[in-house]
Amino acid sequence: MSASRRGSTQKAVAFLACAAAVAVAGALVYSMRVELFVVPARWREVKRAMEAEDGEALQPALRDLLRAQVPGLSPDGEGDVMLRGFKPSGGGELYLVGYWREEARELFLFLFLFLLDARGRVAGGRAPVEMPERVWIDQEDFASDGWVKAVLHEPTHRFFYRPSPDGLVPHGFLLRGPAEDQSPESTLVPLSTAVSIPARIWLLRDRRPPPSPERARKLLSGRRAIDLYRGLEEAERLGPAGAALALPLLEHPDPDLRARAAAVCGNDPERGAALRPLLEDPAKQVRLAAALALLASRDLEAGRAALTLVLRERCGLLIEGLEVDVA
Repeated sequence: MSASRRGSTQKAVAFLACAAAVAVAGALVYSMRVELFVVPARWREVKRAMEAEDGEALQPALRDLLRAQVPGLSPDGEGDVMLRGFKPSGGGELYLVGYWREEARELFLFLFLFLLDARGRVAGGRAPVEMPERVWIDQEDFASDGWVKAVLHEPTHRFFYRPSPDGLVPHGFLLRGPAEDQSPESTLVPLSTAVSIPARIWLLRDRRPPPSPERARKLLSGRRAIDLYRGLEEAERLGPAGAALALPLLEHPDPDLRARAAAVCGNDPERGAALRPLLEDPAKQVRLAAALALLASRDLEAGRAALTLVLRERCGLLIEGLEVDVA
C-alpha cells in the first residue's frame, strides 16, 4: 500500500472515530437533557411561584417538574399538589411533595409522596412512596413536626415516615403514649401489626409489588439506617414469615431500630422467647414495643409479663383500640 493511500485510510479512521465520539457525546447530552436543562428550568418556575406565593402557578409547575423526573407519572387534573419545605437535622434543605384529593371531613387522600432536594431533584431515587387506598393525612399535619403521618381509620394508629436526604424512611406504625406523657419522640412506640386491625388493613390495601424475602435480606444486610428501616418494612409486609429476618436487629445499638425490629418480630406469635429479654431493655420505646408485640404471643407467661409492664409503665391509653386477647 502506498504512503498516500495509507494516509487517506488513517484520515478516514480518524474522521470516523471523531464522528463516533461526537455521536456518543450527543447521545449522552440528550439523555441528560432532563438533568441538565429541563429540571433546572422547571425548578426555577416552582421557586418563582413559591416566592410570589402564587398557588395557582405552583400546582402546574410542580406537576411538570415531577413528570420530567418520574417515568409514567401522569397525575390527573382533579387533584392538587402540596409542598412543604424544611431543613433536616443533618443540614441542607428538602421539600416534601404530596398529591392529594379533597374528601369529606376536611381530610385529604394522599396518592404519592416525593422528596425534592434543594435543586428540585427527586431525592432518594425516582420511586415515590405510594400509599394504600384511602390513606388520610391532615393538611396541617403534613410534616409539621418533621414526621409524615398517614392514617387509615384509627387516629392513634399511624404509619410514620421520616424525611431524609436519602428519601423517605419508613418507621412503621407508631403509637403515642398517654396524654400526660407527650414528650415528642420518647413516647412514640412501634406497633406490631399482629395486634392492630388498622395496621393489617394497611397491608391488605398495599398496591405495591409483592414483598420479596431476597430484597428484605439484602436491605437488612446493609449498614445505612434507611436500608435497615426499609428492610424491616419489607419483612413486615411478608407477615409472620418475615419475623425471622428482623431477629438480628433486636441487638442493634440504635434503640429506635431495636424497637422497630421488636414490632416486626411480634408478627410471628412464636417469637416470644426472642422478645421477652427486651422487656428489660434500658430504652422505654424498646420495652413498650416488645411488650405490645408479646401481647399477641402464644407464650402465655411472656404475655403476662408484657401486660404487667404496660400497666407498670402507666401506658394504659397506649393499648386503646388494639386487638388483644387477654384471656
